[in-house]
Amino acid sequence: MPKTDGYKTREKILGVAEKLFSEEGFNGTSIEKIARAAGVNKGLIYYHFKDKKDLVVSILKSIISEIDQMVSRSVIEEDSEIDSEKLQSKIRMEIEYCQQRKRIISLMLMEALKSGGESEYLFKCAEMIMQQEMDGIKRKMGTVDAEDREERHRYLLHEFFTGFMPIISFVLLQEKWCDYFGCDRDKTLDYFIDSFTRTHLNTHLD
Repeated sequence: MPKTDGYKTREKILGVAEKLFSEEGFNGTSIEKIARAAGVNKGLIYYHFKDKKDLVVSILKSIISEIDQMVSRSVIEEDSEIDSEKLQSKIRMEIEYCQQRKRIISLMLMEALKSGGESEYLFKCAEMIMQQEMDGIKRKMGTVDAEDREERHRYLLHEFFTGFMPIISFVLLQEKWCDYFGCDRDKTLDYFIDSFTRTHLNTHLD
């Protein structure tokens, strides 16, 4: 199905915004600056997006959608059994894709660590990934009874700190870690996936 002019304009705005956010930060990038760089008027941006926050969230949704489509096509068929080998392939593809978007990911982490920074974007990204990928996460993330709240928080903490953050840390620090310790980058990726399988992924194979 051919892409409409409106779709192409929206995608162009998203691409320009991601580049500017990565280079100048969320606070340093205004809607006016995005409009100038994209060669569109400010009103057109507000036609496609409610505000700058909506723009950032749309970028995150686009990244997560691309990861999901790529992995779904290449690794896991809808009715196939999920095993360790398929999960490892899935994680490898996610890491390799995230390395291409490392600048925007780095910005989210730096903002979350900075006093007064935009920590919401990192958590929003993690929340969307968990909702997209984990079986049953929508039920756990939806309205829950009071007695289920502790289980929900325990689940989210486990997924965030043993699944999401180790991958983010590896993507952002692999290159410098390899330079410091003199390690081969391809082998380091293999070692990380092996370690990740024995820790986090095994909790999904029990």
